[in-house]
Parts: sequence; C-alpha cells; structure tokens
Amino acid sequence: MSDFVRKINAALEEGKKSILKASDLPSLESAKAAVFGRNGTITLLSKELAILPREEKPSAGKALNDAKKIITTLLNEQYNKITEKIAIEIINSINVNPLLFLWLMIGHLC
Repeated sequence: MSDFVRKINAALEEGKKSILKASDLPSLESAKAAVFGRNGTITLLSKELAILPREEKPSAGKALNDAKKIITTLLNEQYNKITEKIAIEIINSINVNPLLFLWLMIGHLC
C-alpha cells in the first residue's frame, strides 16, 4: 500500500468520526467542510493526486473515489438521521387535543 493510499485511509477514518459525531445540522456541515471544503482533507488529496507518478494514479484515484463515495453516503445517512430526529421533536412538541383532532378528521371526511 502506497503512502498516498494510507493518507486516503486516514482521511476517510477522520471524516467518518467527525460525521458520526455530528448531532445537529451545523456540526454536520462543519464535518462536511472539513472533508470536502476548500481546504478539506479529500480536496487536498485530490490536488495531490495530480502530482503522483503516472503508475500510482490509477490505484490512488480509485481509492480516492471510493473514499468520496463512502463519505458522501455517510453524510447523507447522518443528515437523514438528524432531520428525522428534528421532525420527531417538532411533532412531539405539538400538543393537539385528541377531541379536536377527531373533529378535524371527521370534518374532512364529510
């Protein structure tokens, strides 16, 4: 395994930890920026890929693309978990009188 692939694996593990640690949308956005932002780990590795020797580029490029896919999938999953948690909190915070709810439902059926 080349040094570059080791750097990719380290960046992947670091990105996974920060994404999984995010418990709200701002912290998830910060984790995303740390990986894919202007000076993010994956962004910098993408720039470094360009100066690798020709024979290392195919395997390094594949490893980098795989890491991007894993991180993107994890970001999407964590986003869905956080937004689902927010939606449940909003729904639970709404106190609807059961009789009012039934009246509204029956009113819509007529």
